[in-house]
Amino acid sequence: MPSQGISIHVVDTTRSRAAVGMKVEVFSLGSQRTLIASGVVGPRGIVEEPRLAARRDPGCYEVIFHVADYFRSTGVILPVRPFLDVVPYQFGIADAERHYHLPFKTTPWGFSCFLGA
Repeated sequence: MPSQGISIHVVDTTRSRAAVGMKVEVFSLGSQRTLIASGVVGPRGIVEEPRLAARRDPGCYEVIFHVADYFRSTGVILPVRPFLDVVPYQFGIADAERHYHLPFKTTPWGFSCFLGA
């Protein structure tokens, strides 16, 4: 595992597998909101975006998970206004030398995101 930067692992818990194809965006929330990486979940459940592995300065960040679009792409029928659509998750980086692993587990009706090992 990298010694710094961010990694994101996304699991579709309704099907017990990686949420392949889910769009994920990562922003820095400094003096202005700045996109630092954008990608999709790959077959291993990881967002394979090289910019995520870069050292990140201490500060506030936000990950955006495009949950409804993903579930629609798998054939799940959702209402026009789904319960979960685009899920923002804000977190802080205190130690620029530490690696921040963010596992995200989701269904169309709920999610869990935490600091992993």
